[in-house]
Amino acid sequence: SARTYEYGMLRVLGMGRWSLGAILLLQALYYALPGVALGLVAAGFASVPILDLISSFAELPSDSSFRPSAIFVTILVGLWMPLLGNLPPLRRVLFSTLSTSLDLYHKASAETTVTFRRLESLGLDPAVTAVMAGMVIAGGTVYYVIPMSFIFQDLDLLFATLTAILIATIAGFILLATLLQPLAERMVVRAIIWGPDRKFLDVVIKNLHAHAPRSRHTALIFTSSLAFIVFAGAMFSLQAEAIVANLKVALGSDLRVESQLGGLNETALSRVLNRDKARPRGERIVEDFAWASWPMWNVDPPIWTTRISNLVRFPRSYGAEVVSLTDNFLDVTYGDYFATRLTDGCSGKACLDNLMVPYKEAVRPSPAGFADGNAVLSGFHPPPWCDSQTGCAQSSFFSGLAFDAMVSASLYPAIGAAPGRPLLFTLVAQNKRGGYDQRREYLTLHLYPTALVSKCPGFFFSSYEATAAIGSPMVLISDTTYQRLFDLAVAAVKINATELGLPTSPTRRTLHVRLVDGTTAKQRAEIQNALRPVIGEQVTVTDSVYFVELTRDSVGLLMTFFYIVSAISALLCFFMLFTNTEANVRENLWEFGVLRALGINSRELVRVFVYEALGCILAAVVLGGAVGLMVACTLSAQQSLFTELPFRLTIPVGFFAATVVMSLVVAALGAYLPVRSILGRSISTVLKAT
Repeated sequence: SARTYEYGMLRVLGMGRWSLGAILLLQALYYALPGVALGLVAAGFASVPILDLISSFAELPSDSSFRPSAIFVTILVGLWMPLLGNLPPLRRVLFSTLSTSLDLYHKASAETTVTFRRLESLGLDPAVTAVMAGMVIAGGTVYYVIPMSFIFQDLDLLFATLTAILIATIAGFILLATLLQPLAERMVVRAIIWGPDRKFLDVVIKNLHAHAPRSRHTALIFTSSLAFIVFAGAMFSLQAEAIVANLKVALGSDLRVESQLGGLNETALSRVLNRDKARPRGERIVEDFAWASWPMWNVDPPIWTTRISNLVRFPRSYGAEVVSLTDNFLDVTYGDYFATRLTDGCSGKACLDNLMVPYKEAVRPSPAGFADGNAVLSGFHPPPWCDSQTGCAQSSFFSGLAFDAMVSASLYPAIGAAPGRPLLFTLVAQNKRGGYDQRREYLTLHLYPTALVSKCPGFFFSSYEATAAIGSPMVLISDTTYQRLFDLAVAAVKINATELGLPTSPTRRTLHVRLVDGTTAKQRAEIQNALRPVIGEQVTVTDSVYFVELTRDSVGLLMTFFYIVSAISALLCFFMLFTNTEANVRENLWEFGVLRALGINSRELVRVFVYEALGCILAAVVLGGAVGLMVACTLSAQQSLFTELPFRLTIPVGFFAATVVMSLVVAALGAYLPVRSILGRSISTVLKAT
């Protein structure tokens, strides 16, 4: 735009349009080829410390060589982007008239073009066509690709599709933000110009309007960069928090000791941990510990399986994982991740405390009062777990007893479970593991849910119905209730528990240990070494704190990468703003000379340019940050939907603040440096130069 007169003179002197176009393309390559080469060299040098940092962190050898595909893409983008960027000015130079090219007062940003076309020659509008194609692609993606990924259980395709939709959402928000850019610029300059400089408000708003066609590109780049940086930073912070939360839910506590076969040595382990707890406050490592039992069906004999259903056993019954917990379980584990969908009025740890009753009160007469629990209303009977060919003599009866428990929230949509509404709990007892004289008894009780649990540290809980069919829903009870049900099973099949050496308390599968806050890796290793002599074989010890710290360190490394990306983005935006402001100065040099003649001094003129740049950049920062935050909220909601964790918007505040500060510095320098060249010139020189 600034050299239109020069190109017009070349055409007057006889140079053809295509020769002039070739010159413009060669000029673009003149800058592109060295830029690509220097970019590759700079990338090579800049990647060495980053790769060394990643190599030392991952303990893997680093390879600083470029892949051929990376070099090919760099060259392709580095050559094609300048060529594509020169197409609009090239078209303007080649197809403009000589009178327009030689007009010194002609401004490309202020020109108005009138084109006459016949209606029948219009055809399809490109913008409308693009919108229609985008809507067709979006509809096909939502109504075909996503269901197909569910049918074929292709999670990679599902998440790739959701990512593509998310990127399209960002692009749509950015395009919407460009429409709000002029309004946001006026609001920003009205907010930042105060005091004596308020008299320049009209001048700044007029400059923003006059320079809008050129400034729009700078604002679009800033908005896109800020939206991506905020979204990506929030995404990785959210992923880190989600990984940490899922780790804590899955492992349950700071230190998890789990038996893969048989029960843990509760007496010996308690002795070691209590010995550490007895040490002075500043020396001890263990704060407290809690236990969880094996599922009840694991004690074989006398229990073969446990099942749960509604009173009419419709649509089906489900295998139940009945596990007992100690009363301090939620104090020792990560109790913040204990979540319920429905309760009988309790909340948090109180739901577990309500289950802690004495042995004699753990199982009570059922207030429902049904005489037959196998054919209530429907006539349905339990399936034949054994038949005449196996020689099993089976019988079933309703005990008329009931007990309280916390059950998985997946049973709410599956069988209509709700607090206070009785469910049928079938305990299948057997006298021996196999043989012709094996006998099984079906003991049915009423189970009254006190809470429908969607999350519990150390166990898998979910509120989705599909999880009830895939796995056995969890049922949490107290130690006394567990032992009382166990004793009922022993009595039902009439076996001698003492002769068989059956346990008199729940068999422990998992030990959860809560460590003192601030425990070091050395101290965690010390307590693990103290436990190993008494844990036996096929027992795993998991240090949850180590995995949480490792995850946070990995995310910190990723955030360092994004700091580098944001710095590079700010540098590119600086050059864009510098070039834009320099073109504005050249194009409006006479106007600035007139302003100087009217009494505006050099410092005030600089502030006018700085206010204009700040209005443009701050508006882009606000809109880009808003776009990034909206998409981050969408991602957080999607993450909460899949993981069933509480909605939590994680924003890297320091990262965002650093980006905003860099944007303000870029705006100030990008406005000051181009204006500096005219500050030392006299008013007459400036006016004569135009």
